[in-house]
Amino acid sequence: MASSDSAAMPEVATEAIVVVDLVESTLTSNLFGWYAVGSQAIRDLRALIGEVGEHRGLRCLRSTGDGLSADLLRPAICRASGLACC
Repeated sequence: MASSDSAAMPEVATEAIVVVDLVESTLTSNLFGWYAVGSQAIRDLRALIGEVGEHRGLRCLRSTGDGLSADLLRPAICRASGLACC
């Protein structure tokens, strides 16, 4: 197979993953009950991330149990977030 026959290289997609954890939420849920405290905290966190992060390119993906996993889709923000963490 000649090099001219090879498929074009795929585009590189830049993405950063954000994981938000509610500290000691398991302890709080065990003491006061998931439906009394935990579920409302997760709903509030999801709403806050949606409100603050939407215009910044942050999108919620899924629940991690006592937190949320989200991703950043804008390449410039991904690079900036990587630099901020280093």
